[in-house]
Amino acid sequence: EEPYKNKIRIVYKGDLFKIWKNWWRPWDKEYRIKIDSKSYKVEPKGGTAKIEIIRESNGKHKRIEKIIPLSQMYHGIKPIWSNYTKVIEVMPFARFYFNSIFVAICVTIGQVITSAMSGYAFSRLSFPGRDKLFMGYLATMMIPYAVIIVPLYILMNWLHWIDTYRALIVPTMFSAYETFMLRQFFMGIPVDLEDAAKIDGCNYFRIFLHIILPLSKPALATLTVFTFMGSWINFMWVLIVINSVKMKTLPVGLAYFQNTGFGTQYNLLMAGAVMATIPIIIIFIFTQRFFVEGIKMSGLKG
Repeated sequence: EEPYKNKIRIVYKGDLFKIWKNWWRPWDKEYRIKIDSKSYKVEPKGGTAKIEIIRESNGKHKRIEKIIPLSQMYHGIKPIWSNYTKVIEVMPFARFYFNSIFVAICVTIGQVITSAMSGYAFSRLSFPGRDKLFMGYLATMMIPYAVIIVPLYILMNWLHWIDTYRALIVPTMFSAYETFMLRQFFMGIPVDLEDAAKIDGCNYFRIFLHIILPLSKPALATLTVFTFMGSWINFMWVLIVINSVKMKTLPVGLAYFQNTGFGTQYNLLMAGAVMATIPIIIIFIFTQRFFVEGIKMSGLKG
């Protein structure tokens, strides 16, 4: 009997293994034994399984009997940890990891600084045309990303930034949405605190640095998580402006496993995807308290 094809899940130990034909019906299973690259159905009786095989050799038939205790079965899924080492061996995974971490950190720091400063200016400073300028800045959120890709690429090419870190970092350091989010949060901070600081001789920069920012930790933590996650999974822009392998980030690097000459290597693709989610999980664990608090406070008014 030929081995089963299109198996859903196989767990095994030694020569004897168990097969589920449908993962949603775990009771629908069969015991089989693998001999000479072929699998044979086993009928278990009691605590043992008796296998009877008839082979043909040199025109003669040979009968083989074998009894295997079912206690030798491996009851569970056997993980293959070697996939994680293979990912590092078949591709410059460490380089991709470094590129993603470096770009994500630079973009996160840049967006937090620019969004916090512009949000403070639009919420606290008074200057001619402030509201109109803010509405114009928000209007850029309505422009589809596909519309600005070509002009932005032409600008990067004119600046000779193609295939460099600057092309990955500088265009994504500014965000109208995050400026709007921080502006709304800053407007909820009492103005009396700033008036008291002005009486003590603080200028606008010291008020922003010592009063506004410390009181905005929940919003800044939420902004940090959103920005880092968005930069970490950025795929399209990296694919457009990066040509060399050494400059690619993880999302583009993992796509290599989908375009190999041997088809999609799902085992390596999934192993790389698991390793790529580790920084996101770490950041969320350390900022979870501020993140949840920022989400709750963003819905408060008055």
